[in-house]
Amino acid sequence: MVNVTMVLAQGPGFPEGNLEDRMHLHVRLTAQGHLDSAAWEAGTTPWMTSRERPDHPTRTGELVKIEEGWALRHLGSEDDPLYSFSAQIVRPGEIVQIRRLDGDEMLYRIVAVEPA
Repeated sequence: MVNVTMVLAQGPGFPEGNLEDRMHLHVRLTAQGHLDSAAWEAGTTPWMTSRERPDHPTRTGELVKIEEGWALRHLGSEDDPLYSFSAQIVRPGEIVQIRRLDGDEMLYRIVAVEPA
């Protein structure tokens, strides 16, 4: 497993990003730096996520595999929607796209990928 740290590069209300809006992922990657679908399907440990923002409680969730790719599911309630999650390669400097159901898009820049 690796720990991935990302900061908001662009999002609703933050066209220039927000370095204090951080997301953390605990995932498995292939040797090429892609999210490892086979490891997720074979695994028994959820791929946990968290989002930290000033003046907001930390929001925990998990990254899940869906037919269309990947999605974030928050653990606050079973009724919380899935958020589309798109990452081509997981390495520092790359951009991750998260799309909410209302169509709002958030772009996060990966700043660290470290062994767990």
